[in-house]
Amino acid sequence: MTDLHSAKGRTRPPQSGEGFAVVAIRLMPFAGSETTAHTLPRLFFYPKHKPQVLVKLREELHNTIPDASSIPPWADLQALPFLGAVIREALRLSYGVTTRLPRIAHEDIKYKGYIIPAGLEDGKPGRRLEKYLVAFGKGSRQCLGMNLADAELYLTVATVVWRFDWEQYEATLGN
Repeated sequence: MTDLHSAKGRTRPPQSGEGFAVVAIRLMPFAGSETTAHTLPRLFFYPKHKPQVLVKLREELHNTIPDASSIPPWADLQALPFLGAVIREALRLSYGVTTRLPRIAHEDIKYKGYIIPAGLEDGKPGRRLEKYLVAFGKGSRQCLGMNLADAELYLTVATVVWRFDWEQYEATLGN
């Protein structure tokens, strides 16, 4: 890495010490913001597209949160299984893209002996797909803002879904 940076006339970013802390502090306001910004539109699109998902999500929130003016802390919201499933599915659908992309097989796909049927559609919360959830990266390169983004998603979704109803404006699976 040092050679690559030197070849381009750059100095290597600090890996530890005071310089590293300064870089980390400067980046922290942005940590988790891009993932959150890309996930929320998808998260509010798919439950409106599949009303049964929105009904089930509202039911879970209304049964757990007695008063819309007092949303519980993030730690309590994480215990809600369907809210967590909806958030994980939205994260899975939004990773790495800046616009909604259709993730529907338009023809049968054959892969390693498996067949993915045409018309298979995503946006189904509650499936066991955690191993495919890499919205925050993995391992040593994992996003430092993951917990901040997670808290923002849980608190925002619980608040908006509990307190508001919304309409889609010119948003369909096709666009």
